[in-house]
Amino acid sequence: MAWVAHISGRPVGIARYIRYPDELERAELAVEVVDAEHGRGVGRVLTEATVTAAVQRVRRLSATLDPGNAASRALLAGLGAQFHLVEGVLEATGELRLPESIASRQSRHAT
Repeated sequence: MAWVAHISGRPVGIARYIRYPDELERAELAVEVVDAEHGRGVGRVLTEATVTAAVQRVRRLSATLDPGNAASRALLAGLGAQFHLVEGVLEATGELRLPESIASRQSRHAT
């Protein structure tokens, strides 16, 4: 599944998850945002949309990121990812969970 973010009719970001064919309960997450939109919440919104759909279908998450990408690392940590440096690239893996922002909204609507 994939989602595209648009601002004023132009695409500014994309997020997707792909399930592993040999491990259907595991998926790779990828999010990209154009440089001019960094720091404006586009990645967070795309991540939340992707994870909200994925959490119903998969249990484990994996992603690859630049070790210096603090924003992506924070987003993934909020999803339950653990990090390991492998050949200069940060590998994130873990049990998938909804971000706190989504989980708290769901609990408020359930009551």
